[in-house]
Amino acid sequence: MAKSLRSKFKRKIRALARAKKAHKEAAWLQEAVSRRDVYEQEQNARETQAAGVKTGNDELEAMDSSSPDPVRTATINVNTMKRHDGTYPPWISGT
Repeated sequence: MAKSLRSKFKRKIRALARAKKAHKEAAWLQEAVSRRDVYEQEQNARETQAAGVKTGNDELEAMDSSSPDPVRTATINVNTMKRHDGTYPPWISGT
């Protein structure tokens, strides 16, 4: 990095700003971790509840699962809106 007075001053100011924001960021991260823990507990509770509740129609469910519906995959990339071959669909390109 350059050793001019301006760059040294900017580095100093950035360091002060980081120190100033550190406690807010730490609190935000702790809150995010606690939210994640609560979410994981809820998911585990839902899974155990779903596993505990079994329907009496296991044979019907087995027959249904033997012939699954065909899964359609997206043919257009959502980010670039291009097809797999790199062309745009007609409703975008106007042709």
